[in-house]
Amino acid sequence: MFVRTQRLTLRPGWTEDAPELARAIGHEEVVRNLARAPWPYTIEAAETFASSFEEAAEPKFLIFEHQGSTLRLIGAISVGPFEDEPHELGYWLTPDAWGRGYATEAGAAVLRAARSAESAASPRGISSTIRLRDACCASWASAPPVV
Repeated sequence: MFVRTQRLTLRPGWTEDAPELARAIGHEEVVRNLARAPWPYTIEAAETFASSFEEAAEPKFLIFEHQGSTLRLIGAISVGPFEDEPHELGYWLTPDAWGRGYATEAGAAVLRAARSAESAASPRGISSTIRLRDACCASWASAPPVV
């Protein structure tokens, strides 16, 4: 599944993304706020992460910023179980993408996509509150329903 917003494209990762992925996430200030990322972040870690999209059962995307006619990988976002939460929205952005509203834009888009997919598969739909882990500043909040 691909998701497009005004400024972003969200799509699954491919093994060919590993070098750009390693550059985007390879900042200590990003990795220190992630629960499952190694430090230092190696090309092998990027290859493993990129290949994990093949078996993803939950919504999981790389985030690309539109730069004219090209795309630049700036982060990743997913909805899935984490610890005792059945649906957690987790994301990270490369530092030079912080403060531009990309997390909000990508988060709203992925929640709409997740709810749409969940509604099609189940009449219950996705939980109305998803815990939001902000990898940029390590704060917690609740994401309101997106309609």
